[in-house]
Amino acid sequence: MNFFKILFFISLIVITFQSVKAEEITINKGEVLTLERCIDIAISKNPNIDLADSTTKVYESRVGQVKSGYLPQINLSSGYNRLNSITNVGIDRDNNSYSGSVGVNQLIYDFGKTPTKVKIQDLNLGSSKYDLDDTVISIAYSVKQSYYNALTAKISKDIHTQSINQYEQHLRQAKAFFEVGTKPKIDVTTAEVNLSNAKLNYIKADNLYKNAIANLNNAMGMPDAPEYDIDNIFAFKHIDNKRADDIEISSKSGSENSPRQEDDTVLKSNVTKYNIIDNLTFKKYYIGFEDALQTAFENRPDLKSTITKEEVANESIKLAKKDYLPVLSGAASYGLGGREFPLDNGWSVGANVTISVFNGFLTKKQIDEAKANLNVAKSSVEILKQNIYLQVKQAYINLTEAEKRIPVAEMTVDQAKEYFDLANGRYNVGVGNSIEMQDAEINYNNAQLSYVQALYDYNVARSNLEKAMGIK
Repeated sequence: MNFFKILFFISLIVITFQSVKAEEITINKGEVLTLERCIDIAISKNPNIDLADSTTKVYESRVGQVKSGYLPQINLSSGYNRLNSITNVGIDRDNNSYSGSVGVNQLIYDFGKTPTKVKIQDLNLGSSKYDLDDTVISIAYSVKQSYYNALTAKISKDIHTQSINQYEQHLRQAKAFFEVGTKPKIDVTTAEVNLSNAKLNYIKADNLYKNAIANLNNAMGMPDAPEYDIDNIFAFKHIDNKRADDIEISSKSGSENSPRQEDDTVLKSNVTKYNIIDNLTFKKYYIGFEDALQTAFENRPDLKSTITKEEVANESIKLAKKDYLPVLSGAASYGLGGREFPLDNGWSVGANVTISVFNGFLTKKQIDEAKANLNVAKSSVEILKQNIYLQVKQAYINLTEAEKRIPVAEMTVDQAKEYFDLANGRYNVGVGNSIEMQDAEINYNNAQLSYVQALYDYNVARSNLEKAMGIK
């Protein structure tokens, strides 16, 4: 029967262990990660969460420690002594001594000292839980920043891919016009230089993307995460028809000589037949400053933690003052002892009153210290409230500024696109020149990058405001 019980117990442990392993969050190679999933992974994997959670468990243990004062304290003791002595007449004599006792001590009343200790540790536990919540918010914020940065780098990389396609198209046109004698050789050389620069810019963009992914891995607590992709979010509806990784970086120029006539007047190449930023959308975050500020004062876990510490300081004053009061306790014991069995026995029951008459002004100084700590705690609360106001104010201003920049950046893209189409059309019919075309290409690509940066800045400003409000 015992064997089957042991077998059942072992099986239960194995099943539980397997269930825990099954729930462990991992990243599969090639997986597409959403922002929400990245945050979940970070909360599961980031060691700062373990640190804050372990601190909470420390305070849970301290609550149990002070509550032990309510319970009786039981002590057992036993002893054996052997004494060998020689009498005056030279005879050895052995004396064996046996003893045993059990004692019970019980706190009867300490004028609220133990309940105050329990309350202090309960408050400390609550403060540590708020600190854990604040750690979660900070980690989520870090993941958001890293995710937005990685997504922006990804889109920027694709814009540089489009730029390479544009310069390859221009090089083919320049070569074709040069071969028929309508354009000079310098147009071909200029197009080759522009294409090489575009490829260099792509290499830089690719490196920025890889670094951004590395930062995201670190924010998630998985520095050695397998290769994955990131999903598009509400403000980055990016369509990836041709991966930037497919671009071939080499020192050779394009070799096609015949220009494309059917689509040349509106910038369309064989690969990219869309404008990348046309697939980016902007979603406004609606909240007023007063609402944001009120939410911050109600939600911020670090403020709740600091206020709780102020309560701890206030209770500590009460605890220090209780040292002037007596402590009433009871004690009972039962003991056995003697040299031979049956042993002698006896018992005792009593009550004790302990009071400090004079301890060198120690209690007074402890009260003074507790009062000073309360003033420190109150100042900390006020300082944090002012900082919260400043953080919300700055985040709200930055969000408003970023919101205003988005339509301007979008208009700039439309204007640069129109200028590019006109310059491209003029070049195709032979009335434009390579310098005009180069300026148009650079302005168009820079306008797209600026628009993406504006969207990035808005999302970062939003995440700053959310963090300032205590929202994960």
